[in-house]
Amino acid sequence: MAGPGPAPRPAHDLEDRLEARHHLYAAGDTDPATQFTWAVATALHDWGARDREDALIRDTLTRLSDDHPDRSNWIRQLADIAGGRGHITDATRLYQQAFALDERHVEGDPGNTGFQRDLSISYERLAENAGNTAEAAQIVQNPLEFCERVLGNTNPLTSAIRAKLVAIP
Repeated sequence: MAGPGPAPRPAHDLEDRLEARHHLYAAGDTDPATQFTWAVATALHDWGARDREDALIRDTLTRLSDDHPDRSNWIRQLADIAGGRGHITDATRLYQQAFALDERHVEGDPGNTGFQRDLSISYERLAENAGNTAEAAQIVQNPLEFCERVLGNTNPLTSAIRAKLVAIP
């Protein structure tokens, strides 16, 4: 996660950033508010305050449009929290949601390397979550077909997904 400046450390700094976030959202300045949220969420994550991090992310998602480019990053973070808590089914569902958003972004702008990066992260997390199972083969097959269609057979992401599919027993 990245945000404006170093992640806040003292609790009062965290509260100051939350206050700034509140005012930015109230003023309609979504992108700067989201940057403050990343900084706060990073600190909460580092401190192990998963419940508060989860609540902050869920609140952020209510403030972002359905097609906001950061939405999938926030959903992936929720999936990471769920996976860290051992809630694998919830994590998988959230990774799939993030992946679907990333697919739409890449489909709308195939040359956008930021969207391709987000897609590759969602794919990687989905595959890691499934392990080397029959389910993993299906999880990998769908992104492979998408990447072949949208990005082409020679795209590095397409090649990486194809290699992962071959490696699944």
